[in-house]
Amino acid sequence: MVIDGSGGPCPKCRDAVDPSSNSLKEIGEPVFTKITLGRGTDTTNYSFFQCKKCGSVWTYYVDSGTGGHGRFWKRLTNF
Repeated sequence: MVIDGSGGPCPKCRDAVDPSSNSLKEIGEPVFTKITLGRGTDTTNYSFFQCKKCGSVWTYYVDSGTGGHGRFWKRLTNF
């Protein structure tokens, strides 16, 4: 796949809070972290995606455990 990233993020990536409807392709391998907090644990699962149109790289991560819960998208590229 060839991506022209020279123009910066496409409008969908620039404005997205939840880019799951964008043309994203999963890249790399998922990453799992686990931290002990007192008697509990905090775990985070990361998956990585790239926009087929502009090349923006995104992570989707799920937090669970003592430190809190949530599902989040974050654009990792700033160009």
